[in-house]
Amino acid sequence: LCAWFHDAIYVPGLDNNEKASQQLWISFCEDAAGRIDPELRDDVSTIILATENHVSSRTAYPKGQYPTLNAFLDLDLLVLASPATRYQEYADGIRHEYEPVVGGPSVFAEQRSKFLSSVCSGDKAMFALCGPDAETRARNNMEMEFKLLQQQASH
Repeated sequence: LCAWFHDAIYVPGLDNNEKASQQLWISFCEDAAGRIDPELRDDVSTIILATENHVSSRTAYPKGQYPTLNAFLDLDLLVLASPATRYQEYADGIRHEYEPVVGGPSVFAEQRSKFLSSVCSGDKAMFALCGPDAETRARNNMEMEFKLLQQQASH
């Protein structure tokens, strides 16, 4: 249910997609007229909202306290730890999706660079359960993308 609903509402550039997706989940539960366990409803709501900021959510819900949430967050970010060619396909998709929304290639490069820099400069782990190899691959991929964006900006 988390996988189905966490990006049920997704509009590029909108900053409340997670909240809107969570509200859709709650409406679904209400429409189910008591057939969804309240604990399940609350757990799915928590996980949907946690996808807004994975690192902060990991701080709020440590690995041992909420393993389902941490497993889902790992799965949601796993593309970042893909082999370099697959990550590049992902990064190209992000660029094609967001360039028109933010105002073109130069604005996208600037905003994406800031995002990548902030994620890579932090010492917080992105993955709770996938281990250090996934963390290293993800950081390497994002650093490579950051360098490419910087090269493109200088031309």
